Amino acid sequence: MKKKTIVLILIFISIIFSYNTYAQISDTIVKNNSDSLNITNDTIIPGQKNSNSEPIKSIIYYEAQDSMMISIADGDVHLYGKGNLKNEGIELDADRIEIDMADNELYAHGVPDTATGKITGKPHFTDADQEFNAETMRYNFKTKEGIITEVKTQQEEGWLHADRAKIHANKEVHIINGKYTTCDLDHPHFYIALSKAKIIPQKQIVTGPFHFVIADVHLPVGLPFGFFPNNKKHSSGIIIPSYKDELERGFGLIGGGYYFAPSPYWDAEVLLDGFTKGSWGTQINANFKKRYVATGSMRFHYNHNVNGEKILVNSSISNTFQLMLNYAQDQKANPTSNFSANVNLIKGNHRQYNSTDINDFVNQTTSSSISYRKNFRGTSFNMTVNANATQNLTDSTINLQLPTINFNMNKFYFVPWLLRNSKKPPKKTWYDKIGLSKMGISFTSKFSNKLFVDDSVFFEAYKPHNQEIIQKELKNGFTYSIPLSTSLQIFKWINVTPSFNYQGRIYPNYLDKHFYGSTDSIITDTVSQFRHNYNYNFSIPFSTKIYGFFKINKGRFETIRHVLTPSIGYSYKPDFSEEFWGFYRPDPNNAVNESSYSIYQNGIYGAPPKGEQQSLNFSINNNFELKMKPKNDSIEEHKKVKLLDRLSISSSYNFAADSMNLNKFTIATGTRIYKNTSINFNSTIDPYAINKAGKRIKEYEWTQNKNLGRFTNARLTISSSISSQDFEKDNDGNKEESEYLTPYDYYNYYKVKWSFRANYSLNYKRKYDTELEDYKAEIRQNTTFGVNLNPTPKWSVAVTSGYDFDAMKITSTTFIITRDLHCWQMMLNITPFGKMKSYMFNISIKASVFDGVEYKRQKSWHDNF
Repeated sequence: MKKKTIVLILIFISIIFSYNTYAQISDTIVKNNSDSLNITNDTIIPGQKNSNSEPIKSIIYYEAQDSMMISIADGDVHLYGKGNLKNEGIELDADRIEIDMADNELYAHGVPDTATGKITGKPHFTDADQEFNAETMRYNFKTKEGIITEVKTQQEEGWLHADRAKIHANKEVHIINGKYTTCDLDHPHFYIALSKAKIIPQKQIVTGPFHFVIADVHLPVGLPFGFFPNNKKHSSGIIIPSYKDELERGFGLIGGGYYFAPSPYWDAEVLLDGFTKGSWGTQINANFKKRYVATGSMRFHYNHNVNGEKILVNSSISNTFQLMLNYAQDQKANPTSNFSANVNLIKGNHRQYNSTDINDFVNQTTSSSISYRKNFRGTSFNMTVNANATQNLTDSTINLQLPTINFNMNKFYFVPWLLRNSKKPPKKTWYDKIGLSKMGISFTSKFSNKLFVDDSVFFEAYKPHNQEIIQKELKNGFTYSIPLSTSLQIFKWINVTPSFNYQGRIYPNYLDKHFYGSTDSIITDTVSQFRHNYNYNFSIPFSTKIYGFFKINKGRFETIRHVLTPSIGYSYKPDFSEEFWGFYRPDPNNAVNESSYSIYQNGIYGAPPKGEQQSLNFSINNNFELKMKPKNDSIEEHKKVKLLDRLSISSSYNFAADSMNLNKFTIATGTRIYKNTSINFNSTIDPYAINKAGKRIKEYEWTQNKNLGRFTNARLTISSSISSQDFEKDNDGNKEESEYLTPYDYYNYYKVKWSFRANYSLNYKRKYDTELEDYKAEIRQNTTFGVNLNPTPKWSVAVTSGYDFDAMKITSTTFIITRDLHCWQMMLNITPFGKMKSYMFNISIKASVFDGVEYKRQKSWHDNF
């Protein structure tokens, strides 16, 4: 009881204090500074001179566009037509300004327009970082005080209106009958009606009794006094929670907590969620930014989810969390090194109950990376250190690579720089003709550790059992590559680019398969010993371009250009499975078939490849373009239209293979239709036939079935996007905005803004069915599309959906309808069916200062699980 009495007394004292802080404003200006609005002495009456006043000592600069009238005897100055006055940091613009030099006072007001009678040229007053628009204004240069009527001034995100206000010398402003709003209209859509208020610049706005007014309807919602921050600096404060109602977790308050702003470089917030059925959660969010140094953020969300009633059998309890870290070093911080981090780790079904983005629910994988890059100044060497993680939320596994160290050398040319790049074009020398001037060598190396385990093992790595699993599954190794290449021309039109590549690997262990003692059982040991293996290959490709032109000269069609790019090359690789190299050993499991296994087959960078290769690689690429004449013989340039971006056929023939030397043919084509529509198609054709068991045989398909090849698979993708802007033409005759135009003049109903995008994919696979002894086709196709429509400048409708042809159903569909209500906004988000079935309707104020002032109705998708 005592506590309640003390609280009531404090509230009563606060109300009395708030009423005593303000008083009635009179049309007087005092010569001494006072915190009170009650003016009782040293008044200035218009039209009456004050003989005791002293002249102002500072210089007043004034001018007028129309005319000026100066009375030397009375010391009066009258400015007509866009007058401007400046004095000691203040500036005033108005159509009429009257200056009384004797009493150091001015009076400013607007004038009615001769045609419409509307008042124009109203006073606009600027004093340091404060600006005011008003009907009339009186100001004393000496006391730095003024009286303003019908004032409007911007305060951070909001606007402050007042019937009457007084400016004090200490920059404070006292007002009566005020309005505070974030609507920038002279007649705002909503506001807080203030009986009295005091504006303390760069600090706060303190008010007397106030209440809310929406659409000129006075609501019975208010307080006896108010406090509004008015500071550009960061400030800490309480965050008011919002509510949520779910079937599984019950009614809850979410997002409530405290915001910390201890420094201009970083801030943080701690938020809490709570539900009536026992679920709760916490969020810690922090941000960091320092110019020329770095930017970063941290998000840690932890949730204790209780689904259903605890007393029921089908209820469940789970603990989940999500950790997100982002860090990006500014490029100007250090030109030779850079550090960045992007971490996203999730435990359990955290997204299912806490995500607000449908894409998070659809995407069941997350990736994380931490990277450090270092360039050694004055050298060709650079180094990167990476840590990567890929998490699969479907099967609860995580693939880690930490750390991965890369040390590389940029391409180094054997011929000195001065010989290859002189100011005058040198004549071709002997080393140019053999390609020595373009011969270069580079070096890349990589050391990595890989771990693929269940995410529960990773998140609970402190347990001894999990540590044993990690040690067993951890793989590491070192690899390096030394490529050597050059380029030259022969016969002036054939390009030759020979290359040689050497790759080595070092592993800390290798496999050894052997019989156990004198028994027939075979065991596989992992021998801990560093071993080195390597492989190399050589290739020399030849390519050229052949141009063909086909004259048409029909209408606007002038010429078709065909660019043919044939390529042929030879590549060689020895068989590293031979006993000579020591990388493969006979497999005791298949001694009859004389098969072998690689002792490095479990290495993270693989093993040297089996089989000798002496391949002849060949490909042909085609490109077709149409050249069109300009319209009506204008001075415009000829237009080029791509008919076919590419049509390529490629394959190879391995001379070293004992059979089936010819590899599969790959056919690919693609082109762009209109502006934003592209079509791509690729397929594979096998030249060899198959037997009744569906296996490839040494006989060609042409010999067996008189076909050029056996069609095996294909993929077709079509992507398109189109919008109203594609059909718009520049129109210099647009109407200029005018206050005499009606609302219908601003809007052209025949120019609705819209956009449409769609993607379609078809995968075809042709398999041989041994039971039917015939081919069977597997077809998978799906499409996605999105529509954005702006029927008016204030309305927006967005639809995203798709269709799965295999399941024969529409994929996740979302409708988002928004309406710009000037200072308010309305949004309706609907997912009508599927696992994400939900809706949310919201009307809220745009400005963050009124965050939480909203009307909201929703049904969460979490109720579907």
